Amino acid sequence: LQSGVEVLGIFTNRSLREDVLTIPVVSDSIREVLAAEHVAPGSHKYKEVVDFFNGMPRYELFRLTREALRGIVRFLWGIVDQPRIDVVLLEEPAENLLRIMVGTPGVELVPEKRRQIRETVESMYSRTAQNLFSVMLGNSAVLTIVFQGYSNWKDTVDAPDVVCTAIRESLRTKDDRLLRQWLRHQQGRVEERRARLLMQALPEDYKVGHADWEVLSDLDHLERLLREQEPQFQLRPANNGEGFYVVLYVHQRVSLSRIMPLLSNLRLHVVEEKRICPSARPTSTHSLCSRPRHFPWNRSATGPC
Repeated sequence: LQSGVEVLGIFTNRSLREDVLTIPVVSDSIREVLAAEHVAPGSHKYKEVVDFFNGMPRYELFRLTREALRGIVRFLWGIVDQPRIDVVLLEEPAENLLRIMVGTPGVELVPEKRRQIRETVESMYSRTAQNLFSVMLGNSAVLTIVFQGYSNWKDTVDAPDVVCTAIRESLRTKDDRLLRQWLRHQQGRVEERRARLLMQALPEDYKVGHADWEVLSDLDHLERLLREQEPQFQLRPANNGEGFYVVLYVHQRVSLSRIMPLLSNLRLHVVEEKRICPSARPTSTHSLCSRPRHFPWNRSATGPC
């Protein structure tokens, strides 16, 4: 290289508003990549992908190479018709940067969740992200995190699949995490759709305020209640260690006065009652905190009642 020209300037207002397919700098590259990926002009996917590029910050758009465009289009192609959680790491050697794209179904991630993902990745890389932006793609939201200088430190950080796994885990709600645990425990005995309905039926404040093992145990008994059509019960240690909860799972609300004679015959002294009403079907869960005068049952007893 004998000589060169460096031009410094700013984007015009028109370039910031124009459709990407009318901007000479990028339109040819986008059309070429879409054609190479067999995205038919005018098709639904074609329009969705173009809308995505129109939503990108122009600075990020103008520095995309054809290779970067190809990686982005392939990622978008995979989620545009099947919204789901997906993550891809795109290395761009020409720009010496790493682009992390996170696709999630539904609306855009709330600021707290975006910050959580950013902090997770920055912690793993011990680097500060250069840019972060979110763009809607049909029924999905795509979060992009950009790191500069990737080639200088990529050999000293976790492998891409480790980073992708960490991001996916940070996107999971408590429901998702508990659902996976419960399905593994059930070993195929319960369909995922049924399991998800049961999980969604438990009130949110209940799931937040109780330990994971309690929620998982409730799911076991509620599923058995619906499957066997027989009331269920189990014993749980009380929080104060002085007694235990007799947890009843029934199809309808049961007043304490109806079962007090039975509890009295079992020599149980009720000191507290809790009640939750799952919304999936007419079911109810009663927790009766009791102190036994004499109680020969196993403290982990469970089953139909």
